[in-house]
Amino acid sequence: MNLLSERVGADGIVIGVEREPRFFDMARAEQRKRNLSNVKLVNADALETGLDKNSYDFVHERLVLINIPLEAQQAVLKEMLSLLKPGGTIAIQEFDFVSFACDPDHPSWNILFNTWCDAFQAAGGGNLFIGRSLARLLRSAGAENVRTHAHANLPQVGEYQRTHVLSLIESTRDLMVGPGKLSAVELQDHMTALAKHLADPKTTLIDRLVVQAWGTKPN
Repeated sequence: MNLLSERVGADGIVIGVEREPRFFDMARAEQRKRNLSNVKLVNADALETGLDKNSYDFVHERLVLINIPLEAQQAVLKEMLSLLKPGGTIAIQEFDFVSFACDPDHPSWNILFNTWCDAFQAAGGGNLFIGRSLARLLRSAGAENVRTHAHANLPQVGEYQRTHVLSLIESTRDLMVGPGKLSAVELQDHMTALAKHLADPKTTLIDRLVVQAWGTKPN
């Protein structure tokens, strides 16, 4: 919020849309803490924001499409484009898990990551490899002049992203334990082993590929 607030200045306005009440409240608290007077928050669904059509210079989303099925992805992009003025810019940013790996390889990484991927798919039908298709999705939605950029970091020991995989696993623990999956003891043992592996500075971790794509609404 603060970067966009600074960019538009006193004469502009930034509108943030959040569906989940608890995240909306968190965003509002952060807005007040940072005294962002040119930011307005709307508690609404990205599929139907209720905002004025053909009214905005720039519309963007980050890490939304990865969590929802293709049909919903297309609906979100359609809504985003409908809000833009002709010639306005649409920008999206998502992960592609193609690069997510550690070296030396570790059995606990493979077991936990594969089990987590299965749980993620079962939970919401999202696509962990959506990053590579962002340009195509934008073009299919009707955007022109589409461009992309991608990068992947190598988090070091002590950086948050170094152990983010453990946070992802913890957040879906209930979905990863059960018949045909892992027992609670197995899950904990693998998490302990992986935490030790990632704490070793000799272990190389390549983070998820971050893909950015942007384009314009036809005039």
